[in-house]
Amino acid sequence: MALQPVKKNIGDGGIPIFQSVDHTLRGGATLDATGLTAGAILKAGTPMYVNEATRKATVAVTTSGKSNAVGLLYEDVIVEANANVDVVIEGIVYENRIPAVADEVKAALQGQIIFSKSF
Repeated sequence: MALQPVKKNIGDGGIPIFQSVDHTLRGGATLDATGLTAGAILKAGTPMYVNEATRKATVAVTTSGKSNAVGLLYEDVIVEANANVDVVIEGIVYENRIPAVADEVKAALQGQIIFSKSF
């Protein structure tokens, strides 16, 4: 069986979801799959939180009207323990090409991520 190329920075249908990526979290992180379904796909553009001390990334949560998001997932990831993930912390994303993002997440990422309405 021949090796298959790895596609980066794309969502469904091979359409780019980031217009530009200025910075990703330095050194990357590993996925904390606690509470996630093994084998499921975590979509590119999903809001993420990263614990700087452990370098573990989790899906961002919103509590008391505030999100703990620090960036957006760079590419689709198959959920498995300690999968490597890249988190975009500065850039421009095509908002209509990613999973719906709550206003609290946009507020948390203001000044870092621009949510473009263009297609």
